[in-house]
Amino acid sequence: MLIAAGPDLDPGFWDTARHLAGELDTILLSPTGVTGSTPGFGYLHELAATEDAGAFAGELPRSDDLAAFFHTGGTTGTPKLAAHRHRNEVADAWMPAACSLFETESVVFAALPLFHVNAVVVTLLAPLFKGQHVVWAGSLGYRDFALHREFWRIVERYRISTMSAVPTVLRRAGTGARGRRHQQPAFRHRRRLIAAAAVRQNYRHHTGIALLEGYGLTEATCASARSFPDALRPGAVGQRLPQDLIIRGGHNVDPALIEDALLAHPQVTAAAVGRPDAHAGEVPVAYVTLTPGATVTEDDFLAWAAAQVPERAAAPKTVTVMDALPVTAVGKPYKLDLRADATRRAIADALRETAPDSTVDTRIDDGSVVVTVTVPADSDQAAVKAALGAFTVRWDLRVSTLS
Repeated sequence: MLIAAGPDLDPGFWDTARHLAGELDTILLSPTGVTGSTPGFGYLHELAATEDAGAFAGELPRSDDLAAFFHTGGTTGTPKLAAHRHRNEVADAWMPAACSLFETESVVFAALPLFHVNAVVVTLLAPLFKGQHVVWAGSLGYRDFALHREFWRIVERYRISTMSAVPTVLRRAGTGARGRRHQQPAFRHRRRLIAAAAVRQNYRHHTGIALLEGYGLTEATCASARSFPDALRPGAVGQRLPQDLIIRGGHNVDPALIEDALLAHPQVTAAAVGRPDAHAGEVPVAYVTLTPGATVTEDDFLAWAAAQVPERAAAPKTVTVMDALPVTAVGKPYKLDLRADATRRAIADALRETAPDSTVDTRIDDGSVVVTVTVPADSDQAAVKAALGAFTVRWDLRVSTLS
């Protein structure tokens, strides 16, 4: 089944839907905004009322039947479609329900987009196991800026108890909660995806509400681990695995060390990635966005980070100020784009003397950054290859045919 917005809402998406529909066996169109007779579609409860409640029409799904294909976010790798079976989704929805901190009468707020697996499994299917109410924020969800202005009124109106949110949403909600610290007694906990300690501390400071960290991946259906309110070490959700590390010489640098330090600064949001380095393999660099009216400079950030980061090897070598960090569809920082930008800058710097007229482009290929260098025909190609060979990145060298 393919459900899509019509051309009056999103012409680009409608063209994509039409292309995909051509691959399906059966096509049903439910037009909106047109006159005349329409196919005999109706609301679910109306259609169900005409059926015999004691007989199931159709064949019951088996546990190993495919239930859905979910698009991964592509935060750290190439986006892909993950196939979910019925037993996967039932089991993964049952787990958070079984260890839920909330009773049947609790209300769950669902505002992640429904193409995100967390929205479907954690905030829709899991509450069904408990018989809980779910308040849906609409198709835009957290991407609707008007929602953020009215968020705490919605919490008070519907007595929201819990929800899932990405760190960027939490920063806005924490700021918007000023003066409401004791006005939402039902809203005791909020699930969130993993982020920096500064986000968690800022949110609790303004709201008095605990945040629970969750970890999961679409390829494994959804939720895999969750922290507890009384966790001894803030931010702990399980054994840390070597993912998204910056490998600097003999040091494995966790980007969270840098991000925590920069996010503790009141005027920034930040993300840290590795930049290719001819000597150390990689060195950490940071990208930040500034709050309105901020006056700090990149040098100020470097000094701040050097003083705050607990490991000397983790101190960022550069801090780049951006108007906005690239993010995925659900608002998480898209670090592959930042890695690509850092790589492009590093290679361009390395070729500044050897091939000053060269151009450096990057692309993402299967979750890795690939560099393409184009040089004039009269350039010293051997020297360029030697310079590129000092980096542990994939690269292509092309010779310009333009005179």
